Amino acid sequence: MGTTFTDTVYAGEIVDFYLNGQDIEFLPDGNPQTMEIQATGSQFGDYVAPVGSSPATFSSTTGCLAAPCATLTPAPHSTNPLTGLFAIQTHFTWQTECVHLAVNTGCGITSNVYNFVLKVLDNYCPAPALNYSVISITVLPKPTIPSPEIQCVSVDPTTGDVSLEWSLEEDSMITFQSYRIYSSSTQAGPYVEIDSIFNYNILNYTHVGANAQDSIKYYFVQTISGCPGYVGATDADTFATIKVDVAFDNVNMEADVSWNPSSDPLLSSSTGWYQIYRKKVNTAWEFVDSTQNTFFTEPMKQCDDEVKYYVTIEDTLVVDTIGAMPHNCISTSSIGKDLFFDYTAPNIPVIDTVSVNRATGNVEISWDVNGAGDTGGYIIYLMVNGSATAIDTVYGINTINYIDAINNACGANGFNTYVIAAIDTCMTNVSPYGDEVSTMSLAASKDICDDMITLNWTAYSNMPSGLGSYDVYAIENSGAPVLLNSGLPTITSYVHTGLNNGSIYDYFIKAVSLDGTKTSTSCLVNMLANKPNQPKFIYVRSASVYPGNSGGIDLLIHTDTSAKVSNYRIERSVDNLVWDVITTLTPDFTNPTIAYNDATAAVSTTPYYYRAVVIDSCGNDALVSVNTRSILLKSESGDSLKNKVSWTSYIGFDGGVTSYEVYRAIDGVWDPMPVVTLPSTQTYFSDDVTSYSNQGGLFEYYVVAKEGPGAIYNFNDMARSNSSSLVQKPRLYVPTAFNPNSNSVKNRIFTPEGVFINSSDYLFIVYNRWGQKIYESTEVGEGWDGTYNNEDAAGGVYTYYIRFTSSNGITFEDRGTVTLIR
Repeated sequence: MGTTFTDTVYAGEIVDFYLNGQDIEFLPDGNPQTMEIQATGSQFGDYVAPVGSSPATFSSTTGCLAAPCATLTPAPHSTNPLTGLFAIQTHFTWQTECVHLAVNTGCGITSNVYNFVLKVLDNYCPAPALNYSVISITVLPKPTIPSPEIQCVSVDPTTGDVSLEWSLEEDSMITFQSYRIYSSSTQAGPYVEIDSIFNYNILNYTHVGANAQDSIKYYFVQTISGCPGYVGATDADTFATIKVDVAFDNVNMEADVSWNPSSDPLLSSSTGWYQIYRKKVNTAWEFVDSTQNTFFTEPMKQCDDEVKYYVTIEDTLVVDTIGAMPHNCISTSSIGKDLFFDYTAPNIPVIDTVSVNRATGNVEISWDVNGAGDTGGYIIYLMVNGSATAIDTVYGINTINYIDAINNACGANGFNTYVIAAIDTCMTNVSPYGDEVSTMSLAASKDICDDMITLNWTAYSNMPSGLGSYDVYAIENSGAPVLLNSGLPTITSYVHTGLNNGSIYDYFIKAVSLDGTKTSTSCLVNMLANKPNQPKFIYVRSASVYPGNSGGIDLLIHTDTSAKVSNYRIERSVDNLVWDVITTLTPDFTNPTIAYNDATAAVSTTPYYYRAVVIDSCGNDALVSVNTRSILLKSESGDSLKNKVSWTSYIGFDGGVTSYEVYRAIDGVWDPMPVVTLPSTQTYFSDDVTSYSNQGGLFEYYVVAKEGPGAIYNFNDMARSNSSSLVQKPRLYVPTAFNPNSNSVKNRIFTPEGVFINSSDYLFIVYNRWGQKIYESTEVGEGWDGTYNNEDAAGGVYTYYIRFTSSNGITFEDRGTVTLIR
């Protein structure tokens, strides 16, 4: 029985199998059968006998058509059969090589087909069994290794040399011969082999002198592999260097950057993202952006300067060792460049706020970051007489604050006005000025009379987002700022009232934007709230009638000389309800007591109320004294020879009235001592004048109110009333007869008797019956003794005539008769 086995292998592969034979039967004599293997084939090597424990085998180097030879282990030989009881096994091994592709089999015929015959037989009797197999092996040339894909292509920025990198392709049959590097300046070719690499493990190559900086270079790497005489090359893909082109768009002021991909499409192992790098003059390379496109645009403003770009792209699956983890490589483009120039100024700056630092007085200016990316700085101008004067320049697009410590915004002018221009990085193109923005000028005026300070300030203009309010702050005596008011943006004044005398107030205004995010602070102004000293007191010490009633009423007024007053208004009233101004007095700051005489006062008919009103330096009524009332005294005579005196009580003493002293004059002569001193509660007096009946009967009175102790001002004043006079009615008593020889002395002389008869014009005449004047006297109290010319007159009836003027000027006359008794 025969079986054919066919196999095809590549040169270099090993053909390896086991041959087994088995027949578990016994011979007729009861012994086990013996199995045997026999082998034939021209590619088996020479028989090698067993040595020691090593079994017999066929040589792998000799005895065959072409070494390496096929072997069996153990191997059969006619002299040493390969046998075994019941079963037998051998191991076939053949290492094919390229020499086996064409072996001379004789007659000039070459073949790559090798046949081996293997027999398995037993010794059964009488008919042994036999089985054989024909093994036919065809040896084919080794397969070629795929040409690699170039995963990274990089251009040296200095030399223009090109570096290539690829991955290792598996060569399990070790057929690699070389890598051949081809290059062309055009994608369509022709391609020229520029080098070969004979080391399977060298996976990169640098094309020196490629000059790929200025043009695209195209490459492919072809792998040469296979058996000698059967060498082959696989197709290879073409890869290009990445060339960056840069163009300046001077209309849009942009850099237009473009490049070609190294392959289209990109390898699946590529990240697909290009990293873009840029270099300006005198700067280092910097990463700009990344993109999956092959173009990139960015704003670019340069000052007649060259700007360079290059891109990179990364591959993530570079294999340099079969079975190891891959690594990354990066393709780097050539450098593209162009000349960029800028004749466009930056945008007009927008001032954010202009504010005065109240601690330093310096002006702090801030503005928005300019929208032009090539802004190199900002020029700060101060407006002087309508012209912009540059005071400083700050550099950097993000430098958006400036402190003006030179130009005082709080000086005579009261405010500073600023404008700002932007300058580009070329330092040649300057924008127009932005809007003028001024600090707020704050002025304070004091009205000490109305107890207020008025603030006025200039409006703040060009506040971003609009003006929301003005906040008014005050700092009293270096304390914390206090918000006095938050007012409408249309109101630029404020009145501060309720001031504390002697306090120093520092004021400032904050202009607040509509959205509340921005503020501008004014200059700081201060004001002393030196309100004039207000009078602490005003006191009418006394209201005293001038002696004789002809000089009105004398007033003494006690004033506060420390107060700042303009004058004192003296007012008078008869009913304590309606007041009339009688005079205005100028203060005497050296003498606290002011005297005034009210000459118009009708002192004999009316008691007057007086008060003093202090007019402060602002013309306002600052203080009113306590009312004072003068004393009106009245007197009248009585029939019982008693004079009745009464008066109004005095009002106004701080210490109150302690007593009243009553003074009296008789016939015009004043007694320097009071007739009586009465308590303050008694305002009347009855004066018995009987003992003064021999006087003229003219009486006059006044009282003096005495101030009591305990007065605040420690005065001991007095107030005099008007004087009031009265006349006691004269009374005359004339005898009707007298006797010079009477026993009664009183009856011996004819004497008219009376009381309160004024002796100044007294006349007493006696006439006889013939009308002859026989007696005359001008002395009160003298009488006729009944004689005439020193002789006794005859008894009989005589007539008399008496005339006198009373103290109140009334002439009295009396005529009558008297009888002289002898």
